[in-house]
Amino acid sequence: MVTREKLLAMNESDVFMELIRDIASELDVNVLCHKILRNVSILTGSDRGSLFLVRGSKNNRVLVSKLFDVTENSTLEDSLHTEQTEIKVPFGCGIAGLVAETKEIINIQDAYNVSSCMAFASKITLTIR
Repeated sequence: MVTREKLLAMNESDVFMELIRDIASELDVNVLCHKILRNVSILTGSDRGSLFLVRGSKNNRVLVSKLFDVTENSTLEDSLHTEQTEIKVPFGCGIAGLVAETKEIINIQDAYNVSSCMAFASKITLTIR
């Protein structure tokens, strides 16, 4: 695994080569997605990243967590969600649900201070605990 310092010291082409090596050598899609999320979080300066998949019919779509709260120190086992632990986010709810519904990029500098996002996040946290 590439360290944060090494990844940040790489130029763009070296970062892409590292990702290509991971893609070419890793057969487990969950391990690969965890590595990619970890590296992207480091490169973008975010404190964590998550991977949601879309499920449901066209009129009743939801986002379902596959990898959640991936940080530079998290393990795959910490982050991987199963059917028992998955989080379902209806389109239009919270940041991720709004982006899924509108297909528009949202750049929020401090999501912890957005009251509507925090209310939905608190509801999700209470539901999965």
